[in-house]
Amino acid sequence: MKLLGIISVVFLFFSCNNKKYCEIKTDLRSNSKGDILVLDGNYMLGVAYYPEQWDSSRWSADFEKMKSIGINTVRMGEFAWSRFESKKGKFEFAWMDKAIQKAAQYGIKTVLCTPTSSIVPWLVKEHPEVLSGDIEGQYDQGVRKGHNTNCQALIEANNRIVKAMAEHFGTNPNIIGWQLDNEPGYPFTMYDEISEQAFRIWLKTKYQTLDSLNKCWVGSLWSLEYTSWDEIHLPPLNKADGSSNPGQVIDSRRFFSDSFLSYLKRQEEILRPKIGNRFVFTNWPNTFWSMDIFKASDMLDFHGWDNYSAHPGVADFRELYGAGIHHDLCRRANSSQVFIISEQPAQSPACASSKGVWLRTMIDLAHGAYGTLFFEWRPPLGGAEQGYASALQPDGSFGSSQNMLIKIGNDLPKLAQALKGSKTIADIAMIYSYDNQWYQGWWMGNSKQAYDNISCEYYIGLKSLKRNIDVISEKHSFNGYKIIAAPALQMLSDSLAQKLLTYVNHGGTLIINQRTGTKDLFNRFRELSSPGVFAKAAGMQAEWVENSIIGRNLKNFKIKVDNQTFEPASYMDLIKLDGAEPLSSFSGGELEGKPAVTIHKFGNGFILYIGTDTTTPEFYEKVFNILANRIKIEPLADVPLDVEVTTRQTSSQIFYFFINLTDAPRNFQIKEPLIDVLTGKTVSGKFELDGLEAVVLKKML
Repeated sequence: MKLLGIISVVFLFFSCNNKKYCEIKTDLRSNSKGDILVLDGNYMLGVAYYPEQWDSSRWSADFEKMKSIGINTVRMGEFAWSRFESKKGKFEFAWMDKAIQKAAQYGIKTVLCTPTSSIVPWLVKEHPEVLSGDIEGQYDQGVRKGHNTNCQALIEANNRIVKAMAEHFGTNPNIIGWQLDNEPGYPFTMYDEISEQAFRIWLKTKYQTLDSLNKCWVGSLWSLEYTSWDEIHLPPLNKADGSSNPGQVIDSRRFFSDSFLSYLKRQEEILRPKIGNRFVFTNWPNTFWSMDIFKASDMLDFHGWDNYSAHPGVADFRELYGAGIHHDLCRRANSSQVFIISEQPAQSPACASSKGVWLRTMIDLAHGAYGTLFFEWRPPLGGAEQGYASALQPDGSFGSSQNMLIKIGNDLPKLAQALKGSKTIADIAMIYSYDNQWYQGWWMGNSKQAYDNISCEYYIGLKSLKRNIDVISEKHSFNGYKIIAAPALQMLSDSLAQKLLTYVNHGGTLIINQRTGTKDLFNRFRELSSPGVFAKAAGMQAEWVENSIIGRNLKNFKIKVDNQTFEPASYMDLIKLDGAEPLSSFSGGELEGKPAVTIHKFGNGFILYIGTDTTTPEFYEKVFNILANRIKIEPLADVPLDVEVTTRQTSSQIFYFFINLTDAPRNFQIKEPLIDVLTGKTVSGKFELDGLEAVVLKKML
């Protein structure tokens, strides 16, 4: 690789003066966050709008139409760098001033975005090193993204445009908040010599000495013991033989996350002094991304995520539950519990009812969202996203979703006012670990081995208990949770292991699975049998033998739970009991009658170990309901499996959300009188909820 420019790995915004390398900082805390009370009781209903794509003569008509369906917010500017700064230092903001003012005339506020997600051609021409690369070489200019977040030229250009925007738009009363960049963190690969040298500085700061690094990476294997920092490279993309060093891989992903977070942090620090109490957030494509979203929380007022998950009316109800893991992670990432949906389709597929647009928004609200922004207002006429299905059709009409968009505009503000000050209180949690995600895999399709897929399977299984769920990091307090699921938590610190064991000892129930607790944070295996640090407390051991069954003919093998049988999917553990009670067993071959799922009392609590996975989600539902009966966890309401129930509450009221995730009516009992928040009617006894419908009922506490 050719050295393309001066390296900058600065993690806070300050001048490097004449230094070649900047000091590495990983503290992302902010002392001057905006006051996000502007959202309390005011649900943001919005759309992405691109005034730079449309003649100003049609802006009024667009904003008038937005107002007619209840839109109160537009998100603008994230791809407008070339219009804001057509040449280096030549800023043109008057056109956006007019667009913001025109929207305000129709009662519509603006969320303004920093435009750094698409790098302008003149910058690439002047500094080609602003683009990073992958296995095929440097990224080409002509599409979006491809940032080299360690490149000084890109950092300086970002600082310049963000500072100019902050100074010009910072006090505009019609701007309520700012979005940093757009879907930051993609592509997942940043492979160039500038970043590689930045990686070395990051490693040197972390390990101090090469002896320490070699020990932590187990460099004695394959003679990968380094004698100079400049011998270290990013993990190879074009591999000769074998897998990359696990320690090197996990550190490279941590570096990538820190690098991109610092990229956002510099923008946040420029904005804060200029924008008063306006909020700052960013929009993650989903929470299974390439950065540690929990770590980003200190610099953001709240998180947004772009909800392109399965669509109601097309997908199985369990797929619809899958969006909840992203909702619940974003909600718990900030202590305020505020999050928004920063992008969401405004149309249903042709084969589905348009009611799905409304239902999906109700699911957002049920999980605690403070806003839903649709993507986008008008289909682009050209460019890479030309013709994208948007709120409007190409001819300017609303299409089949018009009535649902109007219904959203009528219902959501009323519900948001009623829910003002409410919080989601959960007694079930799932730990999500980016360290484990980065090494075990994410965005791997339907791979049973990928960390995000394992997490989704467990989350969806837990939804069958009909309770609220928090998705948390290891740094959150565990107090108040009756169940904590920690699937695939292979890497963990000694302190987290002790924290979880203390939680169980004090009465909590911990759910773990294959090889949980077997690695340290350097991605090295502990000298312990699976499940590692939890083996004694779990009252069992899983022998360290080949247990993968991928690609093998195992039709004669089954997992038995009560009177039901399930097919194993990718592994079956050989479990030896040491006090644990089997809840499930295998049938077939040498595993006939051997435990598949165990439970063990430890102190005042329990550890549930699941020593297999399956092709059917009903397995997890069955196991988790057996567990719930054992520890006496009742559902929030007795509803069918395909009806979601959540709650939000204040000190004086509790709000029940009932959401029918199917297109057929569902019947259940309302055991005590509740009040329909929208109609004011009292509801009790037998209740029928139409297909793809939702209702919010409340009672006084």
